[in-house]
This record gives sequence, C-alpha cells and structure tokens, in this order.
Amino acid sequence: MRIVKMKNTIDMDQLFPQINTLKAVDAVYNSISSKILDGTIPYGEKLPPERTLAAQFGVSHPTVREALRKLEQVGLITVKPGSGIVVSKLNTDTIRRTLETLLVLRQVDSYEYNEFFAWVDSLFTLYASQRHTPEDIEALRNCYLKESEIVSENPINYIDYIQVCVSFFTNLIIANHNELMQLISETLCHFFLEDIEHTYDLRDIAGKAAGCRQLNASHLHIIELLEERNVEDLPGYVYDSIRDFSSWFFKSKGNHNMYVTLPEAKTFHQKDRQVMFTPFNTVKASKVVYNQILEKIISQELKPGDCLPSERELIEVFNRSRPTIREALRMLESDGLITIQPGTHSIVNKISTSTVETPLWLLVRNNSRYICELEEIFFVLFSYILRIAPVRRSNQDIDYLRNLLSTAEGHINSPSDFNTDITSLQIALAKCLNNKVTYLVTKTITNVLSLKLNDELAALSINDFTLYMKCAENVLESYTKILQQIMSKQPVLDSGYCHSLYSSFKELFQHN
Repeated sequence: MRIVKMKNTIDMDQLFPQINTLKAVDAVYNSISSKILDGTIPYGEKLPPERTLAAQFGVSHPTVREALRKLEQVGLITVKPGSGIVVSKLNTDTIRRTLETLLVLRQVDSYEYNEFFAWVDSLFTLYASQRHTPEDIEALRNCYLKESEIVSENPINYIDYIQVCVSFFTNLIIANHNELMQLISETLCHFFLEDIEHTYDLRDIAGKAAGCRQLNASHLHIIELLEERNVEDLPGYVYDSIRDFSSWFFKSKGNHNMYVTLPEAKTFHQKDRQVMFTPFNTVKASKVVYNQILEKIISQELKPGDCLPSERELIEVFNRSRPTIREALRMLESDGLITIQPGTHSIVNKISTSTVETPLWLLVRNNSRYICELEEIFFVLFSYILRIAPVRRSNQDIDYLRNLLSTAEGHINSPSDFNTDITSLQIALAKCLNNKVTYLVTKTITNVLSLKLNDELAALSINDFTLYMKCAENVLESYTKILQQIMSKQPVLDSGYCHSLYSSFKELFQHN
C-alpha cells in the first residue's frame, strides 16, 4: 500500500460523499477501502466515529457498523475501543489467519497436506536453485546438523526429528524468495506440526530409525544439489525426501471427502446450549471459549447462519466474565468465523475461498512484486496439477472440462467472459485431484490473478485487442492439448504447456 505523508489534517467532512444505493454496506465499504488503498487515508490515520460516518454517507448506523466490520476483517482498519477506528498497515497476517481458518473448517486430512507439500516444495526448488543465498544454505545446513545429532541418539526423539525435518523443508521454500509461497508453506507447516499428536505413527520403530538416517543423508545431498544449481535432479530428490518422510511418520485419518454438505441451519434452543459448551478453569479463558465455539463450528453443530447464544447465556454456560466472553467473540469475528451483532445474537459466517481472496487481492493489486510471486505459484501449481489430474480425473470431470472449454471458445471475443471461463477451467482441473489443500489454494490464487487480469482487460484499447486475441488463442490451444492428454490418462509431464499458459497470461499482464 502506498503511504502518503499528509502535510495537513485530512478534511474528513469532505472525504466521503453521500451515497444512494440498494447495497449501502458495500458502497460504504468500497468508498473507504478505495481511499485507504490509494493512500488518501494513510496508515495510522483515524477515521471519523460511526455517528459522523453515518451522517456523511447518509446511511444508518448499522450500515456503517457492518461496513467497518468488513474492513476490519480484511485487515484495512483496526477498531480500538476507546481509541477509535485506525487505518491498519496491510500485511500478510490477515491472509495467513483466514487461510488457516479455511483449512480448519474444511477438515483437511494429513495426506492432503503431505501430497501438496511434496509436489509444490519440490517443484519450487527450480527457483531456489537459482535464487538461494549463502544464508539460505547456512540455514539448511544447520537443520541438517540438528538432524544428524538427533539420529545419532539412541533412542531417537522422533518428535524433535519431525520438527527439524519440517524446518528443513520450510527453509527450502524460503530459499525461493517468494514471500507469498512462504506464507502458504508456513501455514501448512503449522497444521502439519499441530496434527502430529493425531497422526504420528509409532509402529515399526526400528524401520523408522533406519529411515531417519537415510533421510538425513538425503538432505545433505539436496543441499549439495542446491549449491550446484542442479535443476534436473533437485526436484526429484526433494519430492522423494518429503514423500518418504510423510509415509514413515504419518497415517491418514481417513477423511477423504472433497466437500461437506451443510445441513439446514437452525437457531439453538436453551437446552441445546447447556450441553453444547462446558465450564472450565484456565488462565487464558477467552482462548478456551474461542476453541470450544470453534470446535462446534468445525463439527457443524453450529452452521453458517446459526445464532450463537447471547452474551449473557455464554457467561452463564462458561461461568466466565463478560470481558472474557467478549474477547473470545472478538477473536472469532477477527478470524471471520462470526459476525457480532450488538444487542442481539452473533451469527456464524459462511467461510469460503473469497475470505482469503479479498485480503490477498487488496495486498497484491498495486504491488507488482506480489503479482509476479502469484504468477510463479500459478506455474508451479499447474505443473503439479497436470501431473496428477489425468490419473485421478473421473468421467464427470472430463465432461465438465469439455463444457468449460467449449464455453470459453464461444466467449473468445469477450475478454471478460473468456477470463471467467478460463478461471473456472483452471479451478476445475485442480478439483480433479480430490485434494482439498490443492483445490483451495489453487482456487484462491487463480481467482486473485483473474481479478488482476480483469483490470488489464478493462484497459484494453482497440490496438491491444489484436494482442489479446493472439494470447487467448494460445491459451485455448494449450488447454485443448491438455484436455486431450487428461482424457487419455497421460500425465502432462511436458512443462511447455504450463510455460505457454504462463507466458500468455504474463504477456496480457504486461501489454502496456
């Protein structure tokens, strides 16, 4: 976000004109967010109070309050009781938090993390082999040395070993020097480590000891390949290393469903509330309240649209103070899980990839470096997807992909519609893998790039249209070939297809 130094105090009275629209909340949200993003209202500046904003926009207090909640959820403002509404500095914390929430609610299985991590980490080493610094190599060697110490002990402390291994793989991602990929990787590692107590497999200890020593030697070889900038052998060694590590230590929980159908929502009666939550004794009381409510949302005992018990009822059920309950509710709202409605019940939100897409788009829209990082992630994701989709795709997937490709061909003369169709096609390819992590990350990245591309397409001149048609035809040609190979169940190992797509879209991004 561009920060503008203001010589004079901002005249907030003239900053926000009155609005006249059916979607008043969105209008207030868009008006304030646009002025924050273009630097008119800089980081650290205070917004007027709710009452003043309502008068300036000509809308009700609840409308302004809801718009401010949306702004806070995407990280643009911070509402500080007693201090007012302050413009926040955009960073990746909001994206990380919302991505974590999304993965928790989708109940992703360990095998899905493992598969995504193995493929993406290994393919991303193509960048690491060219970009790594001496500090990156030193960090990897330190991990290797810690591993060596652990595997020399008898018995081996496997929990420590797992943590060091995950650190090694994380440092490989850091060596790519792609901040957004690092964010995704660290978020997945967080779940990976938290899941140890549920998925840690204690069988075959003798075999694991031998495996640890073998893996330790493999990590040394990976460091050597990285130093040699060996782009041919490095990805394969990294993939094998992560795959072996996962197969030795983790077992799937068996939750392989791609989607969960939400039953009809309901409001809970008093008797339901009494058995839903239990009192407790803990120092961090608000966190325990948060966790208990989160657990009910994850298990779908509380569904999107359901009302939480009132503050007073929660105080009675948990046997905690009002500030504790309010802090827990604020944490849930900050994570996008609920919407607090003062004076009435809080509502459970529907969480989707758009919850992550919005703050990510706000972060990258005016930052060319982040756009380049997203393009790299896109390339790596599709290199991975096109290897697996032909093996796992169903006949229904093929029919759906055919229809999307046919629709895109019919819309080629309409840049916006064509972009929408191709975006749907890319997401549908990811869905073929039946891996929720891959699907959610791909959908998020692809939709954000689609928003960027829409901005570029909206700026097309008549002279630019010829370039657009050439790029669009190249994209259609690539996807036609890809679909043919997927239909024949042949993994698309030739990265030329991905390069073609990548180059075509990149050419559109840079058409000016």
